[in-house]
Amino acid sequence: MLNSGQWKKGESGNPKGRPRKGRALTELLMEVGDQELEFEGQQLSGKKVLAILLWRLLTGGTAVLPNGVEIKVSTDSWINLVRFLYKHVDGPPPQDVNLDGQLNIPVTIVVGGIDPNKDI
Repeated sequence: MLNSGQWKKGESGNPKGRPRKGRALTELLMEVGDQELEFEGQQLSGKKVLAILLWRLLTGGTAVLPNGVEIKVSTDSWINLVRFLYKHVDGPPPQDVNLDGQLNIPVTIVVGGIDPNKDI
């Protein structure tokens, strides 16, 4: 370091870089999900209880929460729940991507407002 606040060329005052910022909500959910609670006479993690309740909603359309409240899902809500789970748990289905520059779909070029498929 030369003077206060000045560094030699190629020298850093923070060689390890800026610390990575945590994912606050994810970290909180993981922490709470690891805590055990009583569910149907068993001590289970919150994650396990959530998985059981989601499975019951998906397979039967209803689930009873640990506090005794029963949840019923409509057909639309059930479909949205399935879509959400597939999208966020397994990710979207793989899609073919063509990187060779070839288009595999027919292309119509319209010149001067004349569409050869319609106007000729």
